[in-house]
Amino acid sequence: MPANGGAAKRGRGVRVAVLLGLLLGAAWLLAHRGAVQAWATGSAEGVRKLVGRPAPEIPAAVRGLDGQPVRLAALRGRVVLLHFWTFG
Repeated sequence: MPANGGAAKRGRGVRVAVLLGLLLGAAWLLAHRGAVQAWATGSAEGVRKLVGRPAPEIPAAVRGLDGQPVRLAALRGRVVLLHFWTFG
């Protein structure tokens, strides 16, 4: 057996342990991603205050495809799809 055989086995064991830790961490983050995203953006408390309440009105500068201002109150009772396009 080479003189550094034990060191190579220890190095491989450390790499396996680190990889296992990373995989478990990724699995935990995936399972709790909503809470982690809310925590990361600082919006966890603000979101809880809005749950169950009507959505805030859309700013007047937002226009529909026909050029008319969009009002959520006019869409009450209809299915509405909001697509938030973001850069960053």
